[in-house]
Amino acid sequence: MLLVCSSYYVKSDCNCPKLATPADVTLVTAPTCIPDTVCLQNEGFDTINSTAYKIDVNLQLTNVDQTDAFAAALSRWQGIITESDSPFNTTTLPADVNPPGTCTNAVPEIVSSIYVCGEIKPILNETGGVVDGVVGVAGPTLLRPRNSTTNITGTTIMGFVQLSPDIVDDGIFLDTIIHELGHVFVIGMFNLECSHLEFVGCELLT
Repeated sequence: MLLVCSSYYVKSDCNCPKLATPADVTLVTAPTCIPDTVCLQNEGFDTINSTAYKIDVNLQLTNVDQTDAFAAALSRWQGIITESDSPFNTTTLPADVNPPGTCTNAVPEIVSSIYVCGEIKPILNETGGVVDGVVGVAGPTLLRPRNSTTNITGTTIMGFVQLSPDIVDDGIFLDTIIHELGHVFVIGMFNLECSHLEFVGCELLT
């Protein structure tokens, strides 16, 4: 049994916690990209690490200068969650389960621990207007069953982070990425229908 969860909107008034020693993530150019976008993946994308927690990521940024902040944020979280998770074969998913976000490059066939699509683009509401006062949208979209490493309901298999271009030149850019990634790991989210974890609109997938 898997859980499919929708997005969670986050305001910009939260502080990031102190974080542990990082486990370095190296970002490299992704195979394909769209015009006026910097597309990156982690080194070792679509490979399994059975000894440590591994974040596979597709990123679509607006400037190469944003690379270091994302690498630092991913490294910090990989340093906090140290236990490897069970690999998941994404080719076994039902056809109606969509990949998270709108990243151009495909999800890995095998997710070692977690896959994240990260994008910098305007955050829009349901009618296509820009959402005021929201610098990030993030959350899990697919969870493993219970009793995995990260949370009591099941660890995230796939999730997404979307950041507003307004935050890029702000002094809290790095902290915002770290904060939003936390929501992908189901941290700081509560919903009684989802076993007291905070994502919105969950449904069972058997």
